Amino acid sequence: MDGGVPLTGYKIYRGENGGAKSLLTSVGTTPSFQDSGLTNGTLYAYEVSAVNEATLEGSRSNEASATPAGVETPAEPLVHLDSFNRANENPLSDGGKWSNGAAGSGESGLYLTSNVVACSKSTTCTAWRNTPQYGPDSEAWATVTTLPGNGNVVRLKLRLQTPGSNAVDGYMLMYVQASGTDTVALYRLTNGAFTVLASANREIAAGTRLFVRAQGNALEGWVQEGSTWTRVVQATDSTYPSAGYAGVGVRGKKGRIDDFGAR
Repeated sequence: MDGGVPLTGYKIYRGENGGAKSLLTSVGTTPSFQDSGLTNGTLYAYEVSAVNEATLEGSRSNEASATPAGVETPAEPLVHLDSFNRANENPLSDGGKWSNGAAGSGESGLYLTSNVVACSKSTTCTAWRNTPQYGPDSEAWATVTTLPGNGNVVRLKLRLQTPGSNAVDGYMLMYVQASGTDTVALYRLTNGAFTVLASANREIAAGTRLFVRAQGNALEGWVQEGSTWTRVVQATDSTYPSAGYAGVGVRGKKGRIDDFGAR
């Protein structure tokens, strides 16, 4: 009952990514509705109001929000931007399409040797693909052909802003080899500093493909072993929604990566 007049149903209002809400649908007296046809990574906000027999509408409820993040296996084929099948390069270049040191000159040192990419020092080497930018909905991938060794890592980067400086921002998928179980994690980069968004234990073997996706506010990290894809980590973050550059990184002299791609 509402003011002595029976309820006849409810109105549901929806907005997207902080925008104004508009009437989505009206339902009966059972306050239940399943919204379909949504986009993964988009923030949806809802409010509900009651309607009575006199067609009077009550005030709206408090806002409830959600961001759908359904499982969407990486679309194949994955076309490689750089298969690294050419003469050795030091530093990594591909005719100037790569720039070394995503977080500044201290991270330079990636080079091409025997058709794979390696790091020339025991610390971290990174590079970004400077043409073109990707995203804001974007993906990047690479294959780990030689494990980097305990305590060392392989990185994939997306939505990089101001690469080449220690103020670099963006997102990163990082695989860390360990003496126990390896780790795969999603990070947010802010002025070069790392914030972990999601992490999972996952053993990585040579020949595994790493894959990172940014779609709206949804971030995902996948691995492919043979023909099988597995989503290992996922997170939601809205700090860096814009298009940016994609990149790679290796820590230590042992690890090797191959077949880089982005889209």
